[in-house]
Amino acid sequence: MKQQTTSALDLKLHEMAQRIRDLREIMGLSPEEMAGRTGVTLEEYRLCEAGEADLNFAFIYRCAQAFGVDVTDIIEGASPRLSNYTLTRAGEGQHIEHAHGMTYYNMAARFKKRVAEPLYVVAEYSDEAQLRPIECTTHSGQECDIVLSGQLKVQVGEHIEILNPGDIIYYNSTASHGMIATGGQDCVFYAIVLEGEDAPVPAKEKKLEPTESEYEELIKEYAEEAGSDDVEAFKERIGEDLLRKAILQRKVAEYLVDKSVQVEQSSDEGKEK
Repeated sequence: MKQQTTSALDLKLHEMAQRIRDLREIMGLSPEEMAGRTGVTLEEYRLCEAGEADLNFAFIYRCAQAFGVDVTDIIEGASPRLSNYTLTRAGEGQHIEHAHGMTYYNMAARFKKRVAEPLYVVAEYSDEAQLRPIECTTHSGQECDIVLSGQLKVQVGEHIEILNPGDIIYYNSTASHGMIATGGQDCVFYAIVLEGEDAPVPAKEKKLEPTESEYEELIKEYAEEAGSDDVEAFKERIGEDLLRKAILQRKVAEYLVDKSVQVEQSSDEGKEK
């Protein structure tokens, strides 16, 4: 895979962190709420949002789920466009990040509304990592890991397996899981992350999508709240597609909250009769 310079990676990290902060504010979520949704402490979340900590794939994936956007939206600030098929040649995957000895490349970043994240992963071997507990994480959905070269030590819950080239492990990613390269060399594998069962509310069907003028007015309001007098620069910084998607997702969230309140009120009224 093509490598990027440290300065380029640092710039990309700060751009992603900025998008996450802007999206959180647009969605009306507090840092405390996002820390809970992403499974990190408040201090860890603040460091991630400030661009002062590595953004691992699990964190970016959870942020995307919380905002109702695509992982690519956060990484690039633009939505995927392809809907029929996408071809990614060897060495051309979208570099996501390098964290905890793992380098990730998304192999279908340009395909929109994908139900899986096919990742090409390079796990660096570390003697020190063999002596520490494996760092585990959780997220919604399921995952399939396929080893291409080297050995991979995988922990799912309390179970630990050693995978060799050609081996496959499939598991519910709601279970605590993690992996490291073992056997004295780096490990290369595919990690295919499948979405959870929660389906978004069809916004157009519920007539929740704002008009063009409403979009523009809301974007202007969010730019002002972010301290930006230049709306066009604000759009360019975050990505207009991403802004529109976040605004629509907030409308959906408000709809769901209102619907939940109405159901509770109806239930209470029924109990009183």
